[in-house]
Amino acid sequence: MKTNMSSIILVVVAGLVLTTAVNAQKDSSATDPPREGPAFSSLSVSQCRKIETRLAPPPTAQRNSPYSTPMYYLLHQGYRDGVGAMDPIPAGNLILDRNRPDWQEVILRDWVELGLTSTLYLTTPQDWSNPYAIQAIEDYFAISKKLGLRIAIRLGGDRTLQGIEGSGWALHPQNTQNRIEEYVKWVAKVATACAGKVDYYIVGDEVNSNSWEEPIGNGKTRRGVKAPLDRSWTPQVYMEVFTQIAKTIKAADPQAKVSMFGMGGADWPYVKSLLDLGYAEYGDAVAANIFQNESTEKIQSFVQNVTTAAPHFKFYSNGVGYVPARDTNFYPVNPYKTLYDDIEQAHIIAKVMIQGFDAGWDALPYYIIVRQWILPDGSNAPHWYGFFGFEDLVIDEFDNLTVKRYPGWYAFQTVAHTFYDRDKFTAPNFRVTSSEELSMFRVYQHQLSKSPNNDSELIIIAWNDSETTQTTIEIDTTRYKYPTQISLFNYNKCTDIPYTVTDGKTKMKLSVSSEPMIIRLLDLSY
Repeated sequence: MKTNMSSIILVVVAGLVLTTAVNAQKDSSATDPPREGPAFSSLSVSQCRKIETRLAPPPTAQRNSPYSTPMYYLLHQGYRDGVGAMDPIPAGNLILDRNRPDWQEVILRDWVELGLTSTLYLTTPQDWSNPYAIQAIEDYFAISKKLGLRIAIRLGGDRTLQGIEGSGWALHPQNTQNRIEEYVKWVAKVATACAGKVDYYIVGDEVNSNSWEEPIGNGKTRRGVKAPLDRSWTPQVYMEVFTQIAKTIKAADPQAKVSMFGMGGADWPYVKSLLDLGYAEYGDAVAANIFQNESTEKIQSFVQNVTTAAPHFKFYSNGVGYVPARDTNFYPVNPYKTLYDDIEQAHIIAKVMIQGFDAGWDALPYYIIVRQWILPDGSNAPHWYGFFGFEDLVIDEFDNLTVKRYPGWYAFQTVAHTFYDRDKFTAPNFRVTSSEELSMFRVYQHQLSKSPNNDSELIIIAWNDSETTQTTIEIDTTRYKYPTQISLFNYNKCTDIPYTVTDGKTKMKLSVSSEPMIIRLLDLSY
């Protein structure tokens, strides 16, 4: 039987098989015969309403959550998107003839409803010489403040002044004609204008891999471009420039945190070299663009290494969740061999976001949210790399903007509206086991912050990639009741799971497939 329940959880964690918790404390009743436990749907309407109220998450502005997105959609006069927007000579079949703070607010409100708590704005030198862009930045900051969204900035480059990305040769110390001084002056301008409004800055992107791609026109890119070794950004070279930028930001805005570039992968050797060179004196965080292609074990090892070396450091990213969708128009030309339908994309998005939460990341941007613009005549302007996205922006005949959502949007929302306030998610102090080995099996005990009665919930996450598996989940306590499976695509919807109570234990038989499965049990006073 199905029923509705607010703030239900969908949780997914990639790649780790766990049996959670030790130090079991069994209930005193030990010889009871098996009996069916009460179903959530059997509760009265008033009981359900009280439970829904206790389980409802707080407003996003009050959450300690990592969910974010890169803010690549600053809607000022001249903004362009669609085919040709990323060509060497920009074109685009969507070009704005005026600033659109009204559209900007529609997008940001949608993202608050999605469950984001912050955005990461990629800014470039051209933005700060364009009066329309400067006004759009001010509008973006004001709307974000009104909606309770925090703001971070990634310092990039453009055709007028290159940043620390790609070869980054214009800022390379070994370039006798480098423009480091000019770039640092620009950073001072940005930090002064943004003082008190920005949580943190990320300086550059993925130069540790010394490999990037460049637009070459017609929606195509040249991949695997590399700089000669004498032009690469070694830790020693990076520190020469980073220290100047970090000092400049701190002088203008002492409260802002400053991070190294978002690495390609969990590159601990690179971070260790930075730390050996004194990085912790100037930086407040590490940044890495990981999760989909890194094992959980490697991510956990990376986090442990960093935390041991610099316990106060934050963990940031320039983007995660590179999950290419099949059901969209591709621009640039999609280079991926594996494309996912909307449901498959949603499953992976959920896994990626929860893996980041589980790893302890402080800001977790999904790489792209917008797929394409649907224009008033029904044609589309596909967003740059929109095949990673999970919503369309629709312009109607009256020039109003609305949002069309795909399954990935709802999967992300379920995760974001569930996994917040990380310090209240802990391993239980009793055993929870699966009779069969699964690709993923994780258990959390979540203390409900809104409850005056020390209420909590038990969250079980399970899936199996290789084949559907029949397993029995055994919980060494009977305090948690009313297990339900939560819909991935509607966090308010749940389905009763039959269970038995015997010998001080709670047992459930589950059929676990590759689709993420989330189960919630409740220990509530009502």
